[in-house]
Amino acid sequence: MVIYSPQIETANQEKLLIMLYSGAIKFAKKAKEGINLTIGPVGIFSNMREEGNLKFNPDIAEILLSGNQTEAEYSLDGSIGNGAIYNDTGSNISYRLPERVVEETKNNMESDNFEEVGNIHLGLNIRLLTGVIFDLEAKGNTEIGYDENGDPTFKGDGKFILKHNDFENINGIGDLARGSAFDIGIYGDYNDKISLGFSIMNLGGLSLDNGISETYVFDSS
Repeated sequence: MVIYSPQIETANQEKLLIMLYSGAIKFAKKAKEGINLTIGPVGIFSNMREEGNLKFNPDIAEILLSGNQTEAEYSLDGSIGNGAIYNDTGSNISYRLPERVVEETKNNMESDNFEEVGNIHLGLNIRLLTGVIFDLEAKGNTEIGYDENGDPTFKGDGKFILKHNDFENINGIGDLARGSAFDIGIYGDYNDKISLGFSIMNLGGLSLDNGISETYVFDSS
């Protein structure tokens, strides 16, 4: 996350702001800890994952990087965030296509470009997901000023909407976000020097039936 710091030189702040105005910067974090066990073509795994994404719109980024202007109005629209801490448990299987099938396929393609292709494997992961999630969205506009005591004031309809698990009432797995996902892929040797692979990952996700929503309004009037 980028935060305002006097140690960020003015020139670098301006470069970051230019990038943010072009919509080029997002912030993300991923981490994983767990175990994996593979026996032959079959494996099982159980991992704890932490993932988070945060996107600032240019107005909020400007406040964080260079501070706000007194009595100026700032838009909060377009700033979003989401994340999860969850257990990812499942199994995977790898299957090597028989050489007979590979050779028949190459013959049907009638092309010399695939003459050396071989050792083709198909892979599949099936995953069960359980954990806690959050979703953050900013809307509206806010004007930042200061009162006679020098304390900040906020006016407008700007607000943050935060949706998440009801942490005070998590009594079992039924109160957690749950879901499933799977990954599929294919891998093979193009020739004796080049190997190629293609995969589609994270088809699925977590959902929550009994979450709560909290709204924080930036209006101190």
